[in-house]
Amino acid sequence: MIGQERRGEIGDGGIKGLGLPAVSERKRALFRIHTRWGTFRVTKRIFFLTIGLAVFFTLLNVKALDRVEANNCLAILTFATVLWATEVSPVQPI
Repeated sequence: MIGQERRGEIGDGGIKGLGLPAVSERKRALFRIHTRWGTFRVTKRIFFLTIGLAVFFTLLNVKALDRVEANNCLAILTFATVLWATEVSPVQPI
């Protein structure tokens, strides 16, 4: 039954693809940026992605550990942890 739910064969009746929940409504914007070309909505996901990228590039450019490989590994691990903890890219079961 769990496998059927993941494939979207049973459940709430919403259309599902690849095990992801059905998109029912737009996410609420934290704030909007108005430009000449339109309005850019900054959602919680975009906000935390920007913070994660800032932390990643900061750790890449700061020598926190002795070896370059270890420093790069720390940057990638921290970036992935920030994305996971803030649910920018939630872990989906296969």
